[in-house]
Amino acid sequence: MRRRAAPPLASLLASIAIGRVSTFSPALPRLLRAPAASHQAGYPVIQRLWRVGVAGRRAIPASMSSSSVAPPVLGQDLKELFDVYEAPESIEKHRGEPVSAGYSLARTKVHSQGLWHRAVHVWLYQPDGRVVIQRRAQGKDTFPGLWDCSAAGHVTSGDTVLETVLKEVQEELGLAITASDLEPLGTIATSVSDSSPVQGEFTCNEYKSLFLLKFSGDVSELNFDPAEVEAVEARAIIELAAQLRTQSPQDKPRIDGPFVPRPAHYLSVLLPALEAKFP
Repeated sequence: MRRRAAPPLASLLASIAIGRVSTFSPALPRLLRAPAASHQAGYPVIQRLWRVGVAGRRAIPASMSSSSVAPPVLGQDLKELFDVYEAPESIEKHRGEPVSAGYSLARTKVHSQGLWHRAVHVWLYQPDGRVVIQRRAQGKDTFPGLWDCSAAGHVTSGDTVLETVLKEVQEELGLAITASDLEPLGTIATSVSDSSPVQGEFTCNEYKSLFLLKFSGDVSELNFDPAEVEAVEARAIIELAAQLRTQSPQDKPRIDGPFVPRPAHYLSVLLPALEAKFP
């Protein structure tokens, strides 16, 4: 009797185990895009290899075991609806409200098709000159495991920017704030493409509304959601600014590093505002 062929994911894991696969083929994003893949026993191995194989950021470790790593919890609803917007005339120069395209699509389709949508970014600063940053959970559909702003989120269909800011700060950090606590920096446009185990290949075209938020407490007091946030820490503004600028040099291609890549025109709005808090 003929032996039934192994499932694609199992075959891939077997090939990795005996050294036949050292990097991933372009077909892998489509394999991992299926929600069921995130619950496979070998998913943590795939996820770790994805980060080092596809991105080419460092050598693949010689020994990996999935026995001690639990499958990540998805940190978002891939079917949630995003309102779609018209593309800006200039990504670098855009400031202000976007123009609605008049329809909505599911999160995963918006990212896979590179459609323009809205998001909010909140940066918490402390009186001692430090800024709170978060490391994104491994189950996130974009940039899992990378350091980012204090709190962030997409604006779901029908919600306002303010509603989203208040909700995300509460959900991700456990802080209850009001509109008067926020220091708005305006709305800019950004575009970045990458790949992740949950989403596969994506292009994140966003109108980002940026905010500062003074935080006088200690990071140990923050009650972050492990489904979305893996860790939080406070970093000196001088150190943070240097790291962000290193990854996004002016008029040059981005450099992969520990932070979610932010373009130079994003940093030109954010960093002067932060640095002005600590003259």
